[in-house]
Amino acid sequence: MREPKDQPPAAEQIVSPYEDESRYATKRATSWVGDKVHVTETCDDDLPHLITDIGTTIAPASDVDQLVPIQERLASRQLPPSQHVVDTGYMRTGNLVASQREHQIDLVGPMYDDRQWQAKDPDGLDLAQFQIDRQTRYRGLAKTHLQHVATATAMKIVRLADWLNQVPRATTRRSHFAALAPAG
Repeated sequence: MREPKDQPPAAEQIVSPYEDESRYATKRATSWVGDKVHVTETCDDDLPHLITDIGTTIAPASDVDQLVPIQERLASRQLPPSQHVVDTGYMRTGNLVASQREHQIDLVGPMYDDRQWQAKDPDGLDLAQFQIDRQTRYRGLAKTHLQHVATATAMKIVRLADWLNQVPRATTRRSHFAALAPAG
């Protein structure tokens, strides 16, 4: 048994004898073992919201590092958005520049402002190194990703059928970020 300071990073630790790709992650008071899914969808008001990309990563993989692969997959399928709205986890100055330079995508979202003492301490850890998701019941990242793709496909079919049948989209709560956007 190693002392905590002698443990490898969470992304390298095998935490289950049954699932060698599951990893331990924590964010604030929530901890889990598993993976994380990154979903990209269209958001046009007059069209169905279709899922255009699914990414599956190990649980401790940071969101900020997933933006480039997401945009590369979208570009390879000729689906890059002109504007990519993301949450704080994906926003960093480097991603703003790379999105515009590599794919001519305007990245929109609230910038991350970590005010925790750990982020200010040169030897500390900040929250950007930890992410959140739920456990998975599938073994292996590839199988879990396949399930994520299958789920997204089913969601697309339902959304497209609703749109064709003129079923109005259900209203959802409006995020604090979206509430800041100008009406229009």
